[in-house]
Amino acid sequence: MKSNITQLVDRLEADGFVAREPAPDDRRTRLAMLTTAGRNARKEGTRLQQEAERELLTTLTRDEAHQLAGPAGEAVCTVESYTIRRVR
Repeated sequence: MKSNITQLVDRLEADGFVAREPAPDDRRTRLAMLTTAGRNARKEGTRLQQEAERELLTTLTRDEAHQLAGPAGEAVCTVESYTIRRVR
């Protein structure tokens, strides 16, 4: 039985969002790299997320927005730095 991550990457590859490439430093490993379609989808997803966040934040006071943005911003930075380290 395939793992969930393998199934996810299989689907992303079938949909044209990623391409599997050999890892330069390990012949046994294959990396899932974003294709142009994958990068475009990520950009669009980011745009939609930011739009939704703006809509949500407009209902908050400035203090409430700053309170929420602190921990949320830290979590996003943590996830992004993990992703960047893992891909490169």
